[in-house]
Amino acid sequence: MEPPSTCEAPPAPRATVFVCVLCGRDPADKAAPPAGRALYEALAAEREASADTRFHIEPAQCLSNCNRGLTVAIAGPDRWTYMFGELTIEDAPSIYRGCAANAETEDGLVPWNERPACFRRALIARVPPLPERSL
Repeated sequence: MEPPSTCEAPPAPRATVFVCVLCGRDPADKAAPPAGRALYEALAAEREASADTRFHIEPAQCLSNCNRGLTVAIAGPDRWTYMFGELTIEDAPSIYRGCAANAETEDGLVPWNERPACFRRALIARVPPLPERSL
């Protein structure tokens, strides 16, 4: 008989962070990658470097928030969904901290004063979780 394992499996991700990779396209240089792609890559690299398993980071082809700059949405089952716009590449470390804080909660609700400044100024929408009734 083998001894019980002392290794615990990492917790299942609570949230998915969607980053619009089409945001911030330079109309003067259509060949240049959009700033949203750079934001996605920065956030994905930070998550990989930290080995954080509380949330996923996924590219999104469009979050339909084109007039409000770089856009990120955080969603998950049984959690409030948030959408943020008017973000910048320079906000990447704060965005990452905000996503980690969101993933720490059971329901996605992070108190206003605990959110990074870029999330407090850039909130576009907050959507409640789907009800638990059958459709």
